[in-house]
Amino acid sequence: DTSTVNTAAVTVGLLLPAGTYYDTITVTDARSVTSNFPIAIVVLKADTITVTVADRNDTYTASALTYTDTFTVTGLVAGDTITSVNYNYSGTANDGTVFTNALRPTIAGTFSINPVFTIARAANYESVTVTSGTLTINRKARNVSATSKPTSLKYGDTSTVVGLASDGVGDGSLSYASSTSSLCTFSGAVITAIEASGTCQFTTTVGRGNNF
Repeated sequence: DTSTVNTAAVTVGLLLPAGTYYDTITVTDARSVTSNFPIAIVVLKADTITVTVADRNDTYTASALTYTDTFTVTGLVAGDTITSVNYNYSGTANDGTVFTNALRPTIAGTFSINPVFTIARAANYESVTVTSGTLTINRKARNVSATSKPTSLKYGDTSTVVGLASDGVGDGSLSYASSTSSLCTFSGAVITAIEASGTCQFTTTVGRGNNF
């Protein structure tokens, strides 16, 4: 008694969704006897898709940031695409403003960049993992200047110093300190001469604010 082994090939259609499919193989032998063999075809899900959003480091400009967020994606099967990508932002600004899946902030703070997208055949993958990016809007640097009137003081005289920040006026407090404390002293913005002669020197500082 002899037997012959034959091999049958089953072609699975391109991009066939994951699942279990049933079919029948029909075999006709050398004696023209036809036999039907039911088969099950299991299409497994693809591995995890990973979407990673790039971080962004920027500086406060008092206007909208015009850069374009970017992302990378791994694990997509050839022919599948990620589309309709938009971004929203969550976090707390330096001034305490809370953003929850909102439009891109324009004020300084640290925020997560959360992508919103569509994968048409996402159900054919084990899972989709998203790594949000981080948007950091740094405070803007600035300078400060100061003037006083009168500029010449006698012993015991006072003068009020007026400081002015180059940008972001009102965002951060001005303070003054004598660099020659043996000649002059400060109380708030008022300078007092405590010697009859000499050159009084002082520094003006603008404190860190929310955006500066």
